[in-house]
Parts: sequence; C-alpha cells; structure tokens
Amino acid sequence: MVESTQARIDQAIRDIVMGVFEHAYRILDINRAVLERCARELLARETLDESDIRQLTQGLVRN
Repeated sequence: MVESTQARIDQAIRDIVMGVFEHAYRILDINRAVLERCARELLARETLDESDIRQLTQGLVRN
C-alpha cells in the first residue's frame, strides 16, 4: 500500500473514532445528573430492579 494511501486511511479512522468518542462524551455529559442519581440510589440501596432503573432513567437523553 502506498504510504499516502495508508496515511489517508489512518486519518479517516482517527476522525471516525474521535467523532464517536465526542458523541459518546456529549451523551454522558448531557445525562450526568441522571447517571449520578442512579449511582447515588445504587450506593444507598445496593440493588436496583428494572422498574427502579426505568423510573430513575426517565429523563435520559439517548441521542
């Protein structure tokens, strides 16, 4: 493979990975309060069932 082609492929892959990382980071940042509330409840109660999780994550932004 020609070095310039390999460099372009490497850069394209880096761009894709960075874009996905930034998207995931934004989702976590937007949902920080919901995630912290889940963590506090889990620490306090040690277990959460499905209905608890559904109730705690009602405000979760998925996109």
